[in-house]
Amino acid sequence: MSNILDEHGAELIRYISPKRNGLISCMEDGSVFLKTPWEDWKCISENRIDFDLSAFRENVARMKQRYETHKPWKLQSDIPDNNTLSHWCLDGVCETVDGQSIEPDGTASNGSPSWLIALGLI
Repeated sequence: MSNILDEHGAELIRYISPKRNGLISCMEDGSVFLKTPWEDWKCISENRIDFDLSAFRENVARMKQRYETHKPWKLQSDIPDNNTLSHWCLDGVCETVDGQSIEPDGTASNGSPSWLIALGLI
């Protein structure tokens, strides 16, 4: 983890968000960070005074369990860089989130989408 994440305690979950075009990291202090192929980690939500930290942690635990059961490909530690994504766009062959070769707009038989789909780029 990079230093900015270390300042917020343990990481509860890290997952791909097509809506945010990147990787989301939820931290134990209630902070949420986003990493995209174009930017390093940045805080997108911080703990507020009226924030229910135990409810946040419970929601994150449920989400992690749901992803582990139904969409394990969403749980990733990192994302490809901008150069790799550009190459895949031009090449016509892309990796899925779990490492299979597929068309850029494709999804593998196990439901794992191409990185371009998973990051909301196509």
